[in-house]
Amino acid sequence: MKRNLFRLLAGALFASAWTLTFADQWLPVPTNEGHNFSSGTLLADGRILVAGGAYSAITASAEIFNPATDSWASVAPMNIARTNHASVLLPSGDVMVLGGWTGNFEPTASVEVYSPSNDTWTQIAPLSGPRIRISANVLGDGSIFVAGGTPTSDGPATGVTERLFTLAGTWMLGPTLNRPRAAHSATILPDGRVAYIGGYVQFGIEVAEVEILSLDGTAFTLGPSMPVPRHGHLSLYDADTDSVLVLTGFASPDGPLGSIESYSVTNNSWSNLAQLISPKNGACADRLPGGRILIAGGYGSSGLKTDTAEVFEPWSGRTWGVQDRMSVIRAGQRCIPIVSRGVLIVGSVHNDDPNGDYGADLFEGDGTAIFTDGFEP
Repeated sequence: MKRNLFRLLAGALFASAWTLTFADQWLPVPTNEGHNFSSGTLLADGRILVAGGAYSAITASAEIFNPATDSWASVAPMNIARTNHASVLLPSGDVMVLGGWTGNFEPTASVEVYSPSNDTWTQIAPLSGPRIRISANVLGDGSIFVAGGTPTSDGPATGVTERLFTLAGTWMLGPTLNRPRAAHSATILPDGRVAYIGGYVQFGIEVAEVEILSLDGTAFTLGPSMPVPRHGHLSLYDADTDSVLVLTGFASPDGPLGSIESYSVTNNSWSNLAQLISPKNGACADRLPGGRILIAGGYGSSGLKTDTAEVFEPWSGRTWGVQDRMSVIRAGQRCIPIVSRGVLIVGSVHNDDPNGDYGADLFEGDGTAIFTDGFEP
């Protein structure tokens, strides 16, 4: 598969230096509180804001990880405790959190904004109705676009979208999705459009089609179906192939998935790209330095959480297992990239020990120094 020539040359020149300086390793970095299904947002200065989630109960707490010191600092709590919510980094450098479950496991419509410079949370106009498992993106004009989700904990998904142009304004209804969907992915493309992939109409009925939001945010174009419909998956844009990679997820009635699908933006078509070593859902994934992808934790085919991770190499289609393991088993966690260093994995469901501190693990490296299948990257 075609690769960027500069990346090849740079990898060859600096591979030995990278291995000596940043050998692949897990570094436990304990948080101040547990964060299951929290939001994790990379701030403009490279720090990471983790907000909400569940511990022994749904929490409003928030903390910031500083990769320069590998330490956490508690910051002002949200006004409303929430989990399974969405978050976006605003052009101003502030962070918006939207929807989710509140402290009594009721969906909420509330929206609030965190200012890192002032350490304050400010409530703004709510969504038109409560929703969980939504997507939120910042469009090219700076407006916030929210799509899909479910208004009740176990009800059907909605096709409603909403858009906010200024923080002092109110949410306006946008175009309706062609396929109502929740627990989907929404990936911004280089030209500013957004690709909505997968999700479920109602639990047990997954969505297969992709649909693309126009550049001006006023219309959806329904595209082809992916080979395996799924929800709760992970999507990342791959610049080398101008495609959206879809990893892991859940499909009824089979359960966790191991297939990696590729949606070609250029050709408007799907292909089956690769297979993970272990099918999983409830995992997280993000880019490592050098472009490989780390997939960590999640529920395996047995339904049990795992402390394992895999590395996927998009240009070769190869996957290999990370030999070392995370400090604890994890599912419902978040992966957030740390530029030029690795990926932070924070949070986990805690049904094994409701009072346990599951903290976070930092995977430091590019994914080539430790592996289990004998493959030499």
